[in-house]
Amino acid sequence: MLISEKLKRQFWANERGARPRIRKWTSLLAKDLILNGDIHIDGDINIDGRVSGNVTCEKLVIGRFGYVDGQIRCKEAEIHGKVTGAISANDIVLTETAKVSGDVIHKTLSIRPGAVVDGFYRQKKAKTIADRKGKARRAGQTRRQAVPKKHKRRSLKKPTNNPVNVANGASHSVVRKTIH
Repeated sequence: MLISEKLKRQFWANERGARPRIRKWTSLLAKDLILNGDIHIDGDINIDGRVSGNVTCEKLVIGRFGYVDGQIRCKEAEIHGKVTGAISANDIVLTETAKVSGDVIHKTLSIRPGAVVDGFYRQKKAKTIADRKGKARRAGQTRRQAVPKKHKRRSLKKPTNNPVNVANGASHSVVRKTIH
């Protein structure tokens, strides 16, 4: 089928109200590539080269010869190579050739024998309603101002178990109480 015929069919399908086809592309950084800078991508990425910078993506696969020097934030991460920096992802797989120097923040974590991690493992907490409200407040929503409370004065009462001479008000015993 010719390319023009494919384009015509896709155009006609869109005219009839069909959903457009969305292709999810995977970016590949080759073995001999050295990249200095941050990577922000909406799709998937395979890194076989060297990256000096932060990586943000949907799914990340670091190949056996891949190296990332920076923080990683993604939904899924599969590490075969080296990482120097924190990894934050929902699902993380560390294979037998993985070497990580940094914290691993995850929801689910799979570590195969032979993987080396020099850092802490921390599991992400599920987002609660209170967390969402806190983020909304920080985002600029209005919030009531806290009104300082007035302190109540405490009055000291005379102890009732103390025998007091009613005539002159003198006490026969001394009672000491400390009120905090």
